[in-house]
Amino acid sequence: MKEKIKLNTKRLVLRDWNRKDMEYLIENLNNINITKWMHIIPNPYTLEDAKKWMKICEEIEEPRVNYHLAIELKFERHIIGGIALTNVDSLDQTATIGYWLGEKYWNKNYASEALEEILEFSFNKLNLRRINSSTFVGNVSSRKMLEKYGFKEEGFRKKIYRCKADNELKDEYIFGLLKEDWLDRIKTKNNENE
Repeated sequence: MKEKIKLNTKRLVLRDWNRKDMEYLIENLNNINITKWMHIIPNPYTLEDAKKWMKICEEIEEPRVNYHLAIELKFERHIIGGIALTNVDSLDQTATIGYWLGEKYWNKNYASEALEEILEFSFNKLNLRRINSSTFVGNVSSRKMLEKYGFKEEGFRKKIYRCKADNELKDEYIFGLLKEDWLDRIKTKNNENE
């Protein structure tokens, strides 16, 4: 049986996508303010695009190397964004993380809550030792959030991707987070709360 994921936070459920989510997916991703920060998401975002995405999400491999998860508001039971842990490498104990939120859900700490939960899952359940991430230059909110959770800037790549939404070549910052740095952050946070 294919492993399904369901992670709970105070306000959110992080879970595998399903076809019932397509309406929310289209509603949230059909927005250039979101898709201009993503590499392969087109604008406009159509029903056909959502169907292709659902097909990818339904192909859960064993052992699992990609966790494409919907971010669902727990009590309203609708999708507000997505978070992914991809290229999980059990030998090197690494993976890459990415996330997005619908614009009307910005500035409510939902992305932070989802990121904190997926990091907990990555380091404690999957026993990873390192998480990679990146942001396009100009995506200040995403950069600040990565830094808030202990990610360190490790590099810069000029004109690395052509963004499908706006057809512009994008520069990106590369980030990494080691498990020991994440544990130090939690320890410091816990000490401050005492």
